[in-house]
Amino acid sequence: QHNNSALDYNKEYKPSSASEEVARLRRLEMSYAEALRMPNKPKANNSRRH
Repeated sequence: QHNNSALDYNKEYKPSSASEEVARLRRLEMSYAEALRMPNKPKANNSRRH
């Protein structure tokens, strides 16, 4: 069972997969930074209204 898990992990950890993961992480980071940078958020507006 453990061996199977390791094989699956290796299969998913292909170079292309890794590169895709990095790109996804970068995208997420950019999105997060943009959200943080934008002070005008719907939640912020609701909070201000309250």
